[in-house]
Amino acid sequence: MPKRDYIAIARQYTQDVLDGTIPTCKLTRLAVQRQVDDLARAENNDPTFPYVFDEDAASKVCRFVELHPFNDGARAGQLIVLSPWQVWELTTVWGWLQKFTGQRRFRRAYTEVAKGNGKSAMTSPLCDYMAFGAGVKGAQVFAAGASKDQARVVFDVSCAMMRKMPFMTKAGIQASGKTLHPESLYQMSTNSSYRPLSSESADNKEGLKPVFISMDELHAHKTRDLFDNLSTANGKMPGSLLWIITTAGTNRASVCYEQHQLIVEILEGTKKDETTFGLIYSIDPEDSPWDETTWRKANPNWGVSVDPEEIAAKANLAKQTPSLQNAFLTKNLDVWCNADISGLPMRDYELCFTPHMDIEDFRDDDCIIGVDAATRRDLASIVAAFRRWEDERWHYYAFQKSWLPEKAVEESPVAQLKGWVIEGHLETRPGVSIDLAKVIPEYLEEFANKYNVKEIALDPHKSEIIVPTLQEMFGEDKIVTVSPKGHEMCPAMKEFETLLVERRFHHDGDPLYAWACGNVGGHVSQRDSSVFPVRKSADAKIDPAIATMIALRRWTAYVDEHDSGPLVSVLTW
Repeated sequence: MPKRDYIAIARQYTQDVLDGTIPTCKLTRLAVQRQVDDLARAENNDPTFPYVFDEDAASKVCRFVELHPFNDGARAGQLIVLSPWQVWELTTVWGWLQKFTGQRRFRRAYTEVAKGNGKSAMTSPLCDYMAFGAGVKGAQVFAAGASKDQARVVFDVSCAMMRKMPFMTKAGIQASGKTLHPESLYQMSTNSSYRPLSSESADNKEGLKPVFISMDELHAHKTRDLFDNLSTANGKMPGSLLWIITTAGTNRASVCYEQHQLIVEILEGTKKDETTFGLIYSIDPEDSPWDETTWRKANPNWGVSVDPEEIAAKANLAKQTPSLQNAFLTKNLDVWCNADISGLPMRDYELCFTPHMDIEDFRDDDCIIGVDAATRRDLASIVAAFRRWEDERWHYYAFQKSWLPEKAVEESPVAQLKGWVIEGHLETRPGVSIDLAKVIPEYLEEFANKYNVKEIALDPHKSEIIVPTLQEMFGEDKIVTVSPKGHEMCPAMKEFETLLVERRFHHDGDPLYAWACGNVGGHVSQRDSSVFPVRKSADAKIDPAIATMIALRRWTAYVDEHDSGPLVSVLTW
């Protein structure tokens, strides 16, 4: 194959993305534009930008990757030919060097893309390169995964490729362990090694000094232990790089979603981190998931390793089968759905985010408060739902407040809870339980001194301990109950969904609130096919979402001069 000009390929890809020749989502375009801006900063000798772009370093890694053969499929045995998007990414990550040390600029790289786009086929040669091709003596390289099997995916591909590359054997690269399933690869002359690493032994990683770590399918990591340990280890060697490759997942409280959000903020400019690279191939919130142009946005290897006919067939089946839609969105369109079964429409929820929404601006508006009291390990949640007449329709503005015992936070496998406590989205109380009879009435009394509370609505079965106090404080006429049974909660869930779809529900972007709403699944009644809100696991808390439904359900009881019927329409399920 003739020598390829990787820099020219990357430049052409940049142009094709920015002029719309290649359909991409907003986040992909932002990543490409970031590279354009950085090249301009370097060319103009920006004193705040201590990096240079080295075309030789950028090209070297691409040449090495393309020495590797494919292992399977129609192209088995043929040498890898990097797609333009892969060339662009590799030249960007490896091309930037620190101006004064010559070490790599990027210490962390996050790539999120739909399945089937060649993540592993590209990453396995990168591990080989960093272990044996980059000229680093004593290099430690790890292929990390949530399980032993997942950790071996990238590593086993590397081993299979090397068996077809005699020049690697001649360079003294050997395997330890079984012939077909070795435990590691090593090179005596440079004292370099490469091996798989899994979460099972995450507590034994403190002594590592890696020069390169690939983390495969970060969304599958149930805890953050391995990620945190390897992130710490990543800083021990000059120029070390943590390379994260993943598809979207279904848990917005995971470490993967935390990293996804960080990349979004960096690309959108709300956070600044010159040493973190991010690339996300997904679809835009307003896109139809049933359109081919939409599919291409999330699949940069469209027509190469991604078969358009296969995606069309999966889309057609998912369109007709609601239970398959979230799997299609996460796996094939790289959309975070936060649920393995259909519940609230979270893409619509995201579009209901209202920037600069401040509860202090609602002092003159009526609100109904929904309360979902807690067991020892559940959230105790209050949602204040304010109502405003806008554009000839009622709109609802909701703010959540939740508590959880410190013990429950410490023992929870949900990675984000501690962070939400620090950020103020979740409040803790010492011990193993919340004193509901004290915490909720005290908060509501203070709240009612500032805002117009029309009603306080509760689940009677979970709130017996606080109802007498609240009735004494606010009067019996303001304390109402909403049954947790289907005759109340089924229509409440419909009402919430309708408001989301019609963009008449507004939230301030609270991440705990989004997580809770995304945890809502739908249980279909065999009696009348109505849908009842449920959570999908013990750790998937939905209490703020239930409190919201309780409040919205009570708002339907009010009719004023603007309405001649119920205030909230319902969808047909």
